[in-house]
Amino acid sequence: MERLFEFAGRFHPLLVHLPIGFLLIAVVFIWIKEPGRAVKIAVILGAIAAVASVTTGLLLANSEGYQEEVNLHKWSGITLAVVSVAMCFVPEQYLKPGSIVMTVLVFATGHFGGTLTHGPLIAEPEADNLDITKIDISSAVFYNDAIRPVLEARCYSCHGNTKQKGGLRLDNPEMIAKGGKNGKVIEPGNPEESDLIKRIDLPNDDEDHMPPKEKRQLTDQEKKIISLWVASGADFSKKIAELLNEKQLASITAVDNSIQLPDVDVAAPAGDLIAKLTEQGVAVTPVANGSNFLQVNFISVPNEASMLLATLKPIAKNIVMLKLNKTKINDQSMMMEFENLTSLNLAETEITDATIDQIIKSKFLVSLNLSGTKVTAAGVNKLKALQSLRYLNVYNTSVDKADLPGVKIETGNYEVPTLASDTTVITPKTN
Repeated sequence: MERLFEFAGRFHPLLVHLPIGFLLIAVVFIWIKEPGRAVKIAVILGAIAAVASVTTGLLLANSEGYQEEVNLHKWSGITLAVVSVAMCFVPEQYLKPGSIVMTVLVFATGHFGGTLTHGPLIAEPEADNLDITKIDISSAVFYNDAIRPVLEARCYSCHGNTKQKGGLRLDNPEMIAKGGKNGKVIEPGNPEESDLIKRIDLPNDDEDHMPPKEKRQLTDQEKKIISLWVASGADFSKKIAELLNEKQLASITAVDNSIQLPDVDVAAPAGDLIAKLTEQGVAVTPVANGSNFLQVNFISVPNEASMLLATLKPIAKNIVMLKLNKTKINDQSMMMEFENLTSLNLAETEITDATIDQIIKSKFLVSLNLSGTKVTAAGVNKLKALQSLRYLNVYNTSVDKADLPGVKIETGNYEVPTLASDTTVITPKTN
């Protein structure tokens, strides 16, 4: 029976136009001609259509979960239906005054209905996308500081305190946990089986996608944050730092999403050392807000890189991305271990095969740039020991090929096929 009522309610947007037409025609007839059969028929048809519209409207409001925001439209519509029915029985002398009341109610009901469907004429300012890099990870509560703002900006208009499509409210923890008329929308610890996650991941043109395609969509970061929250247990009181590990945290806060992180825990780096390095021109920054992993770049101090590199030893385990390209470093200055490196750029430096022996100690290394260096094929082939390596650049070196299965190698030795047009001789036309 509930589904039957819901189906009937879907006819409201169609039926709602009928009383507008019939009743306005009746008003015109009342004012331009003597009351007669045509006026009576128009008023009766308008009254029937108004009652049908109100009935289906009430069914729709109940099935879609509208609350306070539908009240003006609902009561003006009910009043219009009552007045239009009364107009079928009033004496002729009351038709013109009644038509004025009826006209006002037609326009008022239509206005409130249009506002309900399409929103107010003056659009509210759109909420900003969530920027988790501005959140203090160490103290932020996952739900209050990261999840609730996203739900408020993207979901409350359909699933808040005034309207609950599908019987679902997302504006307080109890209602989120309860779910809607189709059951729970989150399965703590299992985002793949959570209806909330499934719906926001559907293609925008899918009728089950949420939010609806005409509304502001979630960003990739916002989707990731909600998914991680559900995966971590969908707790409403714990802090982000309690629920996410380094790798998960970086996946939503990393400035450079190409940085890959090793699945290890490292202690917080010494702040005084980082401050000292920064004063000397070395760029040392966390890979993500609140992360203990670092990215280090010597681009501003290329001549001092060889000397300053040794000062990184106390924080060597924290460094996952190291840029030394176009600096004055050599094999001797590279004789230190960066065991958690995932990305290393040594392009256009003086290093040779001797540094390769040190590089293969970085067991998490994914990306390595050796372009413009003095490495040879013999040295590069030693990189077979790095099972994690996926990208290697040896452009502008003596290496024209390397036997490294599973590694994408950039050598720069492209062969461009010769076309007939490349060797065709064009001579000036003679008379």
